[in-house]
Formats: sequence, structure tokens, C-alpha cells
Amino acid sequence: MDPVIIQNLFSRPKPEKIAIVLDTCIEMENSDCINEPQLFTHKKRYDHLKRAIEIFALSKSQMTENHEYSLLTLDDSAHIVSPFDSSTDHFRDILAQVAPYSYAETCNLNSIFEVLGNELEISQEELPYALHIILIYGRNLQVPIISQINELLAHRDVYFDAVYIHGKDSTPFHEEISKTINSLILDPDRKFSYFFEVKNDASKLYQAFSLLTGHVQQRCNQKMHEELINQQLNGGKKRR
Repeated sequence: MDPVIIQNLFSRPKPEKIAIVLDTCIEMENSDCINEPQLFTHKKRYDHLKRAIEIFALSKSQMTENHEYSLLTLDDSAHIVSPFDSSTDHFRDILAQVAPYSYAETCNLNSIFEVLGNELEISQEELPYALHIILIYGRNLQVPIISQINELLAHRDVYFDAVYIHGKDSTPFHEEISKTINSLILDPDRKFSYFFEVKNDASKLYQAFSLLTGHVQQRCNQKMHEELINQQLNGGKKRR
């Protein structure tokens, strides 16, 4: 096993500052999902998305009360609508009010790191917390802009994950969008970042957030995670 993975799995975890970056593009407003859970059917994509985030936050708070949560909305750029706070009640109240509204024709992902960098005044020194950024992107036709890789991502205590949820019909842009978002994740320094393209599958959406629930400093890399899941699905047999 990779010694880096062993060190990551057994390090003493820090409290997390969790920044949820939620896309507000209008095309997510009336989009249906497939494979809905039995107790939450006939809902739109945004309903499932907010429910998955709520379950995620509640699960994290059950593990420790030391985590803090912040909500950012994304139109042409990122905006903090709920500053970091340990209260999941406050976070969920703000989350419940968010709805798709944006007709923006561009989307600058660099703004996420600029906004958070200004909010937290992060230096290059070791942080007393782990900053966990989760981007939820939901556009079918709009490739996000990344002018340069922000230095915040190179910080050892910063973790960046992304969930891409989009329409059931493929477009020529989906591959380019995934490639662009992955450029923030596939850097050699981002060994423990996760990317999930769940399309319009509610079951995959909830599974993605369940895999994001574990502490970022105690996770294995995504490839190993997927191999372990496949082993379980195959009755515990090791994949060849």
C-alpha cells in the first residue's frame, strides 16, 4: 500500500471548515431525476441536491460538533451567502432558501478560491483546520472558466471535491466540462480529491455525498474507494 495513503488514513484529524459551492443555473430548476429513493419521489434535481447536502451536514455534525459549514452560491462567480458557522440549523435554513435563478453566460471557478481566501485569510503555514471545498456544478452547455490554478489549492490543508450533475441527454460540452473541473483535481498534489459525474441519477447523487462524509484527512484516494465498493458488490472477491 502507498505509504502516503497509510499516513493519510491514520493521521489525527483536524476540525473541518466545509464550504459547499452550489450552482444556481436556471436550467436546474425543472429537471427530473431517475432512480429516486422510495421516500422522496417525484422531486426535481434541486430538491434531491439540497436533501443530499442536508443529510451530509447532519451526518458530519453527528461525528463532531467542531466542524463549521459555509454556503456559497455560484452564478457567473461565487458568493458567500452563509459564513462559516458550527450551527447546522442555520446552514440548513439558508440552504432551504436557495433556488436556481442564474442566466449567467459565464462561470468563473477561480472566484471560489478568491472569495474563500479573502474570507479566511489563509497563509501558507499549517492551518488549525482542514478546509473542505465541495463544488456542485449543474450546467449542460457552459464550460467553466479557470484562468489559472489558484495557490490555495496547493495548500496541504485544503481539499477540493466536485459533483457534476446534469441532464440525461448528452451534449458535446459534458466531456469538456468534466475535463475542466477535473483539471483542479487530477494534479499530482490532489491525490485525495474526489470527482463524481452523477448525471441526473438521484441514487448516484446520494452515494456521492455519502462518500464525501468521511473526514478528508482519513480518506483513501477515489480509485481505491471505488475498488473497495466493487469488491463488496462482487461478494468480497478481489478484482483481477
